Amino acid sequence: MFAGKLKALILVVILSEATLASQKFDFKYSFEGEKLAISQEAPDYYVALTKAAKSCFSHFKSKTKSSHQKGVDLIDVCANPRS
Repeated sequence: MFAGKLKALILVVILSEATLASQKFDFKYSFEGEKLAISQEAPDYYVALTKAAKSCFSHFKSKTKSSHQKGVDLIDVCANPRS
């Protein structure tokens, strides 16, 4: 009887952690007049921001001819999303 309750309790804890483990975060970016919105699921804001920034950089990098200054500007935009 005790083992069955313990297994059920462990299952509830595992399911609760899985539910709480991922949250949805929304990020908005604007670069050279183009807007980009990214929704990212992650366990915390920092992980979501890192993934979204990489997606932002890849998206805009492919659309612009990069000079050193544009690259710096793009890094700044992707590292600092707007609300």
